[in-house]
Order: sequence, then C-alpha cells, then structure tokens
Amino acid sequence: MMSLPQYVQGVFPDFNHLYLVVDAENDNAWNLYERAGFMHTATKEEGPIGKERLYYLDLDSKHVSSLKLEEESRSEVTNVHIINLMIDGQKVGFIALEQIGERMNIAAIEVDKSYRFNGIGSSALRQLPTYLRKNYDNLNVITMILFGENNDFKPLCLNSNFVEIEQTDDYVVFEKYLNY
Repeated sequence: MMSLPQYVQGVFPDFNHLYLVVDAENDNAWNLYERAGFMHTATKEEGPIGKERLYYLDLDSKHVSSLKLEEESRSEVTNVHIINLMIDGQKVGFIALEQIGERMNIAAIEVDKSYRFNGIGSSALRQLPTYLRKNYDNLNVITMILFGENNDFKPLCLNSNFVEIEQTDDYVVFEKYLNY
C-alpha cells in the first residue's frame, strides 16, 4: 500500500512541496488530509470557496515529521495500554488507554513540553480510531472523561470529532465510535 506522499513523489518526482486548499467547514476532508500527512498551516476566513484551510505536504521530509502511534505495553492485570507518540523514531508523548469491555477509555494524553502546541495531541486523537480498529478486536467506542470546569482538553476533543454525551458540574464525557 502506497501513502499519499509516496504517490505524489512517484507522479511528480521533481516536486519537493505540495500545497492544498480545503473548505474549512468540511471536517471530514481536512481530517483525511491530516491523516495522510498534510500539515495545517493557515486558515483564511474569506477565500474564493468561503472559509479555507491551507495544507502543506513536505515531500522530502525536511520540515514536517510524521506522527506514528506505536504500542509500548499492555497490562493484563489492569487492562492499561500505553501507546507512544513517535516522530522520526523519537518518543514525544503517549496516550494511556484502559479497556473496559467494548470500550477504550483514554485515561491520559501526555506530550513533551517542547512539542506541545504543535498539533500532536490533535493528530494523535484523529489517528487513534484507525489505530485501534487495526490492532484491537471487539472495540466499539472510545471515551474520554474530563474533570473540572476549565479543562484544557475539551477543545482538543471537539476538534478531533468526539461528541459530548454527558455533562455535570464536575465532569464531561466525550465519545467517538470506531465503526460507523
């Protein structure tokens, strides 16, 4: 199976960079491009197609690294799974998951301080459903419970297409189905 950067390099061997403009209102389109390795570089409020997102694909991999999810460990005793966030073979964070029946609960997301605010957490949450479908059987849904009123992860969940299913004064529950 060939990835999009490899395909573009095969068709256009002289290209080092590729730019793409996407309708910003079409979450599914830009979600697909981010999974394929495009990096979101800018948003334009009023373009020819309305609100637009500009994407960049670094074909020679000099500027943009690709995020990969790799399993570090599984605990049979506690059902805790640690998924490392890897960039260029270097661990830059992890996602801790707890499996409860057909649900996978995100217990923690941690990104190294020097890599925060680069979209790694958002990219990891977008890749997680595909990763879980490929590597785990009998899972139907991912959940994340956020505690406290001013939780910094709420925008991250919403931008990664998680749906708020329950809210109280003390916590919010987000959910995302693995299979549609």
